[in-house]
Amino acid sequence: MTTPALPTRKIRRRNTKGNDGKASQRKYLQKILTALCMCISLVVVIRIMRSNPLSKNDNATSFDYKPMNEVEYKRSRADIISKRYGKKYSSDASSFEQKRRSHLKVVSHKDDGSFNEQRKNQRRVSPLTKNDDGLRIFDLKTDKEKENLILTGRVHLVNIQIVRSKLKKEKYTYGAAIGHFCHLDWEVYKQDPSSFPMFRLLVNHSCHPRNTFTYDLKRIVEVATKSSNVNVIKPTAFIFHESRCGSTLVANTLTAMDTEEHRVYSESKPLIMAAEACGFAGNDCPAHRATELVQDAVFVMGLTDKPKEKEMFFKVQSIGSRYMDVILKAFPETPWIFVYRDPVQTVMSQMKKGVRHANCVRQLRNIPASKMEFLTSIDRKLNSLNPAEKCALHLSLLCDAAVEAIDVSNGMGFAVNYEDITNKLISTVFPDHFKLEMTEERRERIIEISGHYSKGKAHKGGNWTEDNEQKDKNATPVIKDACKTFLSASYNSLEMKEAKEIVS
Repeated sequence: MTTPALPTRKIRRRNTKGNDGKASQRKYLQKILTALCMCISLVVVIRIMRSNPLSKNDNATSFDYKPMNEVEYKRSRADIISKRYGKKYSSDASSFEQKRRSHLKVVSHKDDGSFNEQRKNQRRVSPLTKNDDGLRIFDLKTDKEKENLILTGRVHLVNIQIVRSKLKKEKYTYGAAIGHFCHLDWEVYKQDPSSFPMFRLLVNHSCHPRNTFTYDLKRIVEVATKSSNVNVIKPTAFIFHESRCGSTLVANTLTAMDTEEHRVYSESKPLIMAAEACGFAGNDCPAHRATELVQDAVFVMGLTDKPKEKEMFFKVQSIGSRYMDVILKAFPETPWIFVYRDPVQTVMSQMKKGVRHANCVRQLRNIPASKMEFLTSIDRKLNSLNPAEKCALHLSLLCDAAVEAIDVSNGMGFAVNYEDITNKLISTVFPDHFKLEMTEERRERIIEISGHYSKGKAHKGGNWTEDNEQKDKNATPVIKDACKTFLSASYNSLEMKEAKEIVS
């Protein structure tokens, strides 16, 4: 006699029914998730297509553009740079204002002939207002609004956020370099350069979270290059330096000699961030990536809403001297100088506030093989150096970079000793090297600003007095020995370069 199978079949049916219900629920959820993902993907694609400033076949200004060989690349890049700075200035202020306003308004396509209706459908895309806090940006809702503020020069590039993982990819896509923009109060700097001797001080004075926004650097460069209604200043000259050697004085004199025509970036963050992004000589990124990034940062920093601004100068941070090859490759036809000073006086100035505040000690890194060989030749090791020796070694790296750059600059590079620097600026550097008109009025302004302490912020304001003899007198034997061992050879090389240039 066999056992009935009915109970077993009932159990199987119950289990099957339960399993089918759970399976149906899973399939239903999967369908919902799939549909949701497709919708999100579609929205992203549509937004990218709408926001893409270039047409499908117009990629001449894109970093993704890769010519077949080096010659074609240089020719193509030269054409792009020429196009960027080929935008003509209008000496007519009314014409300039008309161009600026063309960016500030977006007119509705609807046009029924009614003036009131046009005004109703027309909106300003530059949401700036002036109140007790100065210019303030608010309610920026679209990329178009941000683009118009940048293109008209009403906001300025104050920082760059680098996403190195994207920057080092073979294809340079959006998101690799994000620009930070705000409205800078240039007038307060131009009226008294010594009160805001560093760019960061002007940024701190002008920029706050309520008037600062971000925008993709690559994208705005493409938009600005294609636009015919932007006014941009081409870089006039670069100032590199050893630090604590009178470079700030050079920046202040350039500002003071003509406050309307000159714009001076004194150790601006965007340029140094772009120069350092791909490491020394740009070797950490694909070919040309570093120089292109520098070119783009300088281009955006040159956008202006001042019709009289014609010259733009960059005083680079002292550490930027180690990246000067990247900057100079980006602008090989732009003149530059390297300001240096007597070794003992420079180290004494660096050590003035103690070792903890000495940049020359903190910034000593990435020692070249040639310097390590030199240390070995004098039976020294890096970790055995005292602070004065580390400082002198770091300064020698900056000076050596300048010597090498001058040798291959075809006359575009110039060494300038701090001693009697004001007269050198007036007689040689500005009129002959930077090709600036030296009128009697400009000469008097330079002399007047040179009589002030170049970094007159806070309590440091007032007339400036020479302290070279005091520094030499107070220098310790340790500092003198460090300068003699690590810095004297570099200093002597620069002296030969300056003498040659002055004689010629």
